[in-house]
Amino acid sequence: MITSPVVNCVSVLPNGDVTINWSQPADPLSEFASYNIFSSTTTNIAGPYSSIGTINTYATTSFTVSGAGANTVPKFYYITTTSSGGTTEPATDTVRTIFLVLTNPGNGVAYLQWNPIADPLHPSSSVSYSVYREYPTGTFTPLGTTTDNKWRDTINICSYFFNYRVEILDANFCTSVSNVAGGTLSDQTFPNTPTIDSVSVNNTSGQTVIGLTPSTSSDATCYVVYKKNGFSYIAIDTVCGNTPTVYPIASSSPDTGTESYGIASVDSCGNISPISVNQNTMFLIYDYHLCEKEVLLGWNPYLHMQNGLKEYKVYMSVNGSAYSIVGDTTGLAFLQTGLTQNKTYRFFIRAFDSTGTVTSTSNIITFFTKTQPQPTYVYVKSVSVNEEQNIVISVQVDTSEFFRGVEVYRALASGGPYSLLGYLGYNGGPSYSITDANAETASTVYYYKATVIDSCNLASITSNVSKSIVLTISSNTNRTNTLTWTDYQSYLGNVSSYKIFRSIDDVFEPNPIVTVSSGVHSFIDNIEEFVPNSGRFDYYVQAVEGPGNPYLLQELSNSNIVKTYHTDSVFIPNAFSPKGINRIWLPVTQYVEKTEYKVSIFDRWGQKIWQTELDTEGWDGGSFEAGLYAYVVEYKNAFGEYKHITGTVMMIK
Repeated sequence: MITSPVVNCVSVLPNGDVTINWSQPADPLSEFASYNIFSSTTTNIAGPYSSIGTINTYATTSFTVSGAGANTVPKFYYITTTSSGGTTEPATDTVRTIFLVLTNPGNGVAYLQWNPIADPLHPSSSVSYSVYREYPTGTFTPLGTTTDNKWRDTINICSYFFNYRVEILDANFCTSVSNVAGGTLSDQTFPNTPTIDSVSVNNTSGQTVIGLTPSTSSDATCYVVYKKNGFSYIAIDTVCGNTPTVYPIASSSPDTGTESYGIASVDSCGNISPISVNQNTMFLIYDYHLCEKEVLLGWNPYLHMQNGLKEYKVYMSVNGSAYSIVGDTTGLAFLQTGLTQNKTYRFFIRAFDSTGTVTSTSNIITFFTKTQPQPTYVYVKSVSVNEEQNIVISVQVDTSEFFRGVEVYRALASGGPYSLLGYLGYNGGPSYSITDANAETASTVYYYKATVIDSCNLASITSNVSKSIVLTISSNTNRTNTLTWTDYQSYLGNVSSYKIFRSIDDVFEPNPIVTVSSGVHSFIDNIEEFVPNSGRFDYYVQAVEGPGNPYLLQELSNSNIVKTYHTDSVFIPNAFSPKGINRIWLPVTQYVEKTEYKVSIFDRWGQKIWQTELDTEGWDGGSFEAGLYAYVVEYKNAFGEYKHITGTVMMIK
């Protein structure tokens, strides 16, 4: 007795015919007579079945059913074996063709479903089905494998008639193949969104550059570049064909502010993917602190960097040198100190991801570390002694640049050492003055200079050195005064002359008594004509600046005021004759204070008979008899001393 064979594979041919493959059953007694092939006349496994073929060759292991029509409906088959004794063994199993059904809901997805050839599958059968799709025509390409009896194929090609088939292998070197099912499908699925690696500034071209990873969708044929404007996106360009991994934005202006971009892919059917997560350029700004010689850099954060942001590195170039890293930070600001004046500095920021391989570069900022703007000059225009015998130092400063103030220094020698006399804060104008109230103006020459304190509160330019005039006077017995003075320094217009002013009895004459040339430093004043006065004289010397001062100044500088006194003297006649030659008795005074002058005449009994307070008025004797009379002369001299002279005078008639 011989058993019926095990059917291993049932394959549907493209025309609907079916090829059945089986394993040759064991026949140790050579009893084989025939293989008997039966097919269901319905699409039901229960039949009824009819014989469709008999094979009398034991070695034959396949049979093709012509006109089976298995490309439209599933077909069921089984095989029996008849031995030479006329015994027919029942079939080991009933198999059916793999009938593939395609469902097309019109959303761009093909839903495939099929049946196994046996349930359960034979032990020699694979458990995985291979799914094939025909594209282009004539070429079936594997889509994948599955242990399930269904498959979903999302179309990524725009509007095409697709055919599918399913296959499953058997260990006995045959394959069960399904019918071919097909339909027209249109791609309605968005392609996968491409990825922006980084948005950076190309500082050579001045353009924003996008680094991108293309969409993983094979039919992504174009890319749309979007610029973010507030909360919305504006499409600015579409790139088709060979998509670059580095894309420059021609219309960008990253030197004026931060820019944010996104990107989407477009497939062959015009489907546009969602816009990628936006990334932005970094816009670098700076605040240069001139006085501190430092710069504070600031920038906006780099958002949505792949792999996460690790740090920002700061790059610096000096006078066109190669850039070097001067620091790093995770913040959004960086202070660079120790800048050198009169150099060109350039900075940019580079953001790094956590792997250190993806970067984004900011715009470059450039600035020149110029020196602090300084006034062009500071000038001591005069050093002059005022009426209080204090020295007034007058300074002029250029106001074309702001400064904080002026420091005035004093010394006893031109070369110093100098000590600070005082500070004059900026008043908005060019003229400044300070009074030296501790100067010994009558005996000591002082030197002065001024230094501008700039807006950084640092000493900058220094003025000329000017010195005071010291006047000394000696009173001579020959009724002269000798004046000697030091020279004045220094006018930019030089000293053209010295003017000498004199006061008689505390009243200065409005005009100088003499003007001498700049090389003269002494003068003798003859005061003989002023003997009727009180004998008190004051002097000062005034240095006059000549022409040629570049600041169009012509200044005057006064020396100290010197007081000098001449000794008083009074000549009193001892007799007079009202009817003779000397008719008036009149004391003659020299250098006597007239406002404190008084003469009185007394008779022999001590009675005051005449008095005057005028030094020009004498006594004519009146109606008094000749004889001896007493007098008293009272006055104050130039030194402020009160004198009292008494005596007698003989009146002769």
